[in-house]
Amino acid sequence: MSITSLIAATGLLICVLIAVHMILRANQQRWLNTRLRRLAWRLRDAWQRLRTWRQRHQIQKDAVAEAAAAIERARAKADGTWDGNVYRPRQFDQKTKNKDDKRNLH
Repeated sequence: MSITSLIAATGLLICVLIAVHMILRANQQRWLNTRLRRLAWRLRDAWQRLRTWRQRHQIQKDAVAEAAAAIERARAKADGTWDGNVYRPRQFDQKTKNKDDKRNLH
């Protein structure tokens, strides 16, 4: 099957579909047009989801890696202690030990 016969067959199919559409009553045409429009929207949305899936996946992987690197940098240069996910700087411990400090409200 050559390209020219494929184009001719496609053109013939389109003409037949248009003729069938013209034969239908007005309410049937509206119903068919609505269904075709919804099908076109679904196909477009599916295509966009498929197209952007890899991009979203890569962005998510990069964000996770960047967050892990930032946490590791913060832990590496921290001057204090970690209790689970709570960080207590050493300066904080020194300030709370001084009870005579006027800034200490407790």
